[in-house]
Formats: sequence, structure tokens, C-alpha cells
Amino acid sequence: MLTCRQLICQGFANGNLCSNYNTTTAMINVFTCPDTKACKAADIGSGQLQGSFTTYCLDYISPFDYSLTIEQRGQATGVACSKKPGTYDELALGTHPKFCMDNSECTYKNGAGKCVCGVDGLSYCAVQGTDVLWKNYYAAACLGDYNEMLYWHAYINAVPYVTSANSFHYKYVRELVDLATARTYRTNSGSAGEVNGCPQLTCGFVDYDQCSNFNGTHYNIYPSCRNNQACLASGVLAATLQGYSLTRCSTVNLNVPTGDTAEAVLFTYCAATPRSDTDKQERLDASHPRKCTSNADCPLVNGNTGLCSCSLSGTKYCELNAADSELDLLYSSACDGNINATQLYYVYKSLYVLLQDYPSCAPSVFVDMQLYLNSTLVSWASCLVPVLAGLVL
Repeated sequence: MLTCRQLICQGFANGNLCSNYNTTTAMINVFTCPDTKACKAADIGSGQLQGSFTTYCLDYISPFDYSLTIEQRGQATGVACSKKPGTYDELALGTHPKFCMDNSECTYKNGAGKCVCGVDGLSYCAVQGTDVLWKNYYAAACLGDYNEMLYWHAYINAVPYVTSANSFHYKYVRELVDLATARTYRTNSGSAGEVNGCPQLTCGFVDYDQCSNFNGTHYNIYPSCRNNQACLASGVLAATLQGYSLTRCSTVNLNVPTGDTAEAVLFTYCAATPRSDTDKQERLDASHPRKCTSNADCPLVNGNTGLCSCSLSGTKYCELNAADSELDLLYSSACDGNINATQLYYVYKSLYVLLQDYPSCAPSVFVDMQLYLNSTLVSWASCLVPVLAGLVL
């Protein structure tokens, strides 16, 4: 079993000291290196494995260059793509990031693995050179998506250190500094999880089997899915908000309740009708659709605030709330025992903001929008089930 120590930041140190052992806290002190040098989590981890807790800042040149021209980026991705392995390997049990006690728990299907120390004081499986995680890296390289390729390179280097890293780790541990930098260049909206505003999706060309692709200013979408695969508007928007510059067609699940789950949904909605005086106050203190810039722009009658969410075209709208009049039919259809109508309004509730503002090609790209827009109010019972059967893959 490995004995790992948690890393704690201590600011600057004299000389080139990167880390040492703190006998008082039983943790590893991590010190800020000069600008031209770096404190690497891999070196600290290796030191712990060897029982040596003192490491030093070394000269470091980041492998990531964001200043290349378009032509140079194409050359770089072409070189990377030419090295793509013929096959990828997976952990025999579990997926990354994976906690481990020793090397035996990091065995790959085709060979041995390695258990190393993370920055949180726990140990995790390292990523080997043909791990399936590299598949996304080479896929981006072969498409010429330079920023996406660098993101995956940075992410793979940061595993296992990324798992439970605190904010200071991203500032003082080199692998995590690289990952944070790569994330900021992966999207037009800023760091993943810290999006300022909303990404813009617009009709345009993307390659075969792609849902969307970032072109430097916004995300192009276009119907290109084949082979029984599809895109979800909700899935693509979630991915772009997390910083993904490329999303692909895949087998999708619309997550619309059916069977026993649908019966439970019917019961839940019907039980709330007529809704109590308290429930009736959980509605927007304004009219839908309402544009917003933050949750504060979505006041509810009960004094709380609703949620302000991104549409597909870069604007924001307030989401629907339980007592909003737009959902009255959801409750009435549930109490009528109409599963088809309830399912339709269940989809409407989840897609409401996305239905307010979207590119003209969106209904032909995204199957969750097709489900609602192709199911008219006068043909719920006759068309909803066939639509579901045809679109839930």
C-alpha cells in the first residue's frame, strides 16, 4: 500500500525548494517556484514513493503553444495524428480517475499499470501511453482541432492529480496550471465551469458525425449524424458550457419517462393538483418568456429567485417553475391519466429555454427538439409514442 501525503501551499521559499515534508501537519509543503521554473506533481509523487519528500524547482518549458498560426497548428495536429496507435487499452476494472492501493489495482486489460500519489494525499492509477483516454486526443488531432488536442494532452498529464485538487493546486502544481490554461483556450467563453455569458450556436458546416464544432468565434451546427446516431440540444449546450470545442453524434437517450417511471410521474404531478397555496407561489413574478442576465432577473412570487439559463443562440431566459401557468396542462393531463400528453409537457418543461431562441437548423439537428416540435398539441396521443419509438435510440 502506498503512503501518500497531501500537498499544502506555503507560498515562496528560499532558493529553489519546491516541496518538503511538514512534520507538524504530516503533509507536503508546496512552495511557489520562480517564473522560469516549475514544481511538478509527478516529481513530488515520485519522491513520496521513494520516501524522499524534498524536491526542487526545475527549468520547465510548457508543451503547449497557443501562439501558432493556423498553418502551424495544422502541421502540429498532423504530426500528432500520424502517431495515433492502432489500438487503445482500458483498465481491467474501473475508469480514470481511479483510486488505488497499489499497482495491482491499476492493471490494464493488456498489461500492468501504476499507482501513484495524487495531490490530495490519496493514490490513483496513472494513465499509460495507449490508454483509451488518448482516443479523444488523436481524434482532435486528426480533425486539426489544435486547442482540443492540447486540452486532452493537458488533462491526461494531470490525471491523477486533478481528481481532488483544490484551487491553490491549479496555481502551484505545473500539471494543473497547464490544464487550467488549456481549458481557457478550449472555448470562446472562458474557463470550463466559469462561463461568462453563453456560447453561440449557429447554422454552419461541421464534418461527418459531428454535432457541433467551435470555429474560433461560435459553434457551428449542422445535421450530419448518420448510422443511427443523433444529437441532443441539451447535451450539446451542456458540453459547450463545460468548454468542449467539439461534440460528436452518438447513441442518445432522451430520458423521457416511460413504463413504471411514467406512471410515477403521472402520480407525482397529479398529486400536486390542485396545488397548495405554497406551491402556487413558486411561479415567476413576471411574464414568460423573460430574458435575463442572472438568476436575480427571475424573481418568484414567494420571494425566491428562479433560474436563468442559456438558449442555443447566446441569450438567456428564465426557466419554467412548478406553478407557472405554462405548465398547467402538464398537471391537468397527468390527472387525466394521459401518459402521452404528460410526456410531451415533461419534454417541454426541460426544453423551454432552448425552444425560445434557436438557430433555424436546430430542429433538424437535435432529436429532443424534434420530439416536441413534431408533436402538435392536437395529436399527442397518436404521434407521441411513434415519435419516441423512432427517436430514442
